[in-house]
Amino acid sequence: MNLLREEWSSSTDLSEAEAKLVADRLAKMLMLLPVAMKQAHSRMIAGEQISNDDKLLSVYHESVNVINRGKASGNVEFENALFIAEQSDGLILDWKLYEGNVTDPSGTKDSIRRLVDECEYDVGSLTGDRGCQSKTNDKELINRGIYNALAPRNPLEFAERMMDERFKL
Repeated sequence: MNLLREEWSSSTDLSEAEAKLVADRLAKMLMLLPVAMKQAHSRMIAGEQISNDDKLLSVYHESVNVINRGKASGNVEFENALFIAEQSDGLILDWKLYEGNVTDPSGTKDSIRRLVDECEYDVGSLTGDRGCQSKTNDKELINRGIYNALAPRNPLEFAERMMDERFKL
């Protein structure tokens, strides 16, 4: 790191700004290394539990959260939840970065309110996978006069909805 800072111009093809960025990232990693080593020893060798507030969750991002998703592949993930709503042509209409756990139905409901109430978009229909569907969202869409193309969670209801040509689109 020090060598890079001192000899970047003669030893690399990096600009001064690029060399500074690399050196700063190295400095951050070196600063976090003792913390990571201590945490790894405590958790893996000593078998100690560490509260989430005291854990080093990411060396790259300072605002990463522990989210309990309940997925089969793993109950806990380290992330922030990003909700994105887009048109069928890929244009992103709405997004929100949640710093904690948010369910897909809640994110969908929040998005409907942002699009209609805050942005004053005329939303004609809303499509989403079965994770976005909930009774609350079904009522919200009915109350707002928005066609509900959220895939039902119930397979029998989904098969019934697939008979509707508009839903299939």
